[in-house]
Amino acid sequence: MNELYIKYRWKGVGVLSVFLTTYILFTVFVPQVNRLFDTYSSIQGQKEKINTVANWESKLESYNAKLKRLEKFSSKLFVSVSSNDEMSAIVEMVYSHGQDSGVDVQSMEPLESVDRKVVTEIPVLIMASGEFHAIIDFVNSLEQANHLIQVSRLDIRSNSKEDRMKLSAKIQLNVMIIRKNS
Repeated sequence: MNELYIKYRWKGVGVLSVFLTTYILFTVFVPQVNRLFDTYSSIQGQKEKINTVANWESKLESYNAKLKRLEKFSSKLFVSVSSNDEMSAIVEMVYSHGQDSGVDVQSMEPLESVDRKVVTEIPVLIMASGEFHAIIDFVNSLEQANHLIQVSRLDIRSNSKEDRMKLSAKIQLNVMIIRKNS
């Protein structure tokens, strides 16, 4: 028995040390690693929130810049116009015709207005996107509208090689408004 004990003693010590190591690994180290991983994930989440806040500030600056451009646009829009109501109606008409035609009107920018004897001519640059037929329907509906509008320039281009149906258009209109002080 003593010889068997000596012979298998190291094997028994080895098996016992494997069980002890496994026990220590799963009761001490794995929970510790799990806590470290949770802490790391929490820190990463906090960093993402901090980045979001930092991006929010830059987005706020971007929105303020857009607001200033919009205010500048609206101040340019109503200069030398006989009535704000008339120009508001034209802006509303352009956007509603765009929506009816399936065209996304992205921007309207008035250019330098020209005072004539009876009318004020306001060139307006419109940036829009949509399918070819929708853009053509949009331009046609603007020309057929109740206001005197002349399309002086129409540029249609493809936006990307992947989506050839999605086109961008640069449309320059000359809007004629009758002056009340003529």
